Amino acid sequence: MTQTTGLKDKALRETVRFARMFAYLLAMFTLFQVHEYVVLAKQQIPYSRWGFALINALVLAKVMLVAHDLGLGAWRGFRAPIYIILTRSVLFAAVFFVFDIVEKVLVGAFHGRSIAESLPTYGSGGVLGTVLVGIIVSVALIPFFAVEEISRAMGPGEFTKLLFNRGDGSGNPQNWIRGRS
Repeated sequence: MTQTTGLKDKALRETVRFARMFAYLLAMFTLFQVHEYVVLAKQQIPYSRWGFALINALVLAKVMLVAHDLGLGAWRGFRAPIYIILTRSVLFAAVFFVFDIVEKVLVGAFHGRSIAESLPTYGSGGVLGTVLVGIIVSVALIPFFAVEEISRAMGPGEFTKLLFNRGDGSGNPQNWIRGRS
């Protein structure tokens, strides 16, 4: 019975982790999609890729979960949390790019296209466009990893308490952190 309970607890934790990653990525990709819509609308170009955010958030949340479980960027040592946050943001952005490239090449091969025809272009294309989109994605991931690192440092459930408890009215965040309300 204990093993079953342990498996249920682990499944619940993993589901919550996936849901957090999915929700963050969905918000991020939806904002990118809305931006693309606005830019294209200014040029009177119709936009038809509305499922992009949902599908990519689902797929990349799973990729993120696996990369996270493999310990990507998890080394801590004596590094300040900001370095951990920035390193993980850049590494996960790189994983997203590699996954996107592999996915596009495989889909292209399935449709009979060569690798060169299947390679995606980012931004305005070329190296500069790819670098700029990489920077944007890395910066967009910083809040996710910052919250994750702060939550880890505070201990299980403490960050959630900080966000959802009202505090004691004193305005002292230490009272919120200690769970006083």
